[in-house]
Amino acid sequence: LAATAAGLVSFDSCRGSYWNGLDPISSEERSKLRSMVEKTHRSGRMVRFWGAPDLESVWREWLPAGADLPNPDKLADLQRVLLELEPKH
Repeated sequence: LAATAAGLVSFDSCRGSYWNGLDPISSEERSKLRSMVEKTHRSGRMVRFWGAPDLESVWREWLPAGADLPNPDKLADLQRVLLELEPKH
């Protein structure tokens, strides 16, 4: 854990991960990601990743895994991805 605040855990996305966001994520990396998010949520905290590639492929893994704060520089691109991932009613 890089930093912990009252209701937030901030993870360095490069630490302990070998996925670069360009190649497909391995099942081991996906499982590790989901486990980190689930454990953090069980403690009642939100998840934020920092230092990650600013890529759609990264957001498309993090958001369904439950990451709360993706922290992008490309806000319009993130908005498009969020709208695409939003459940259709």
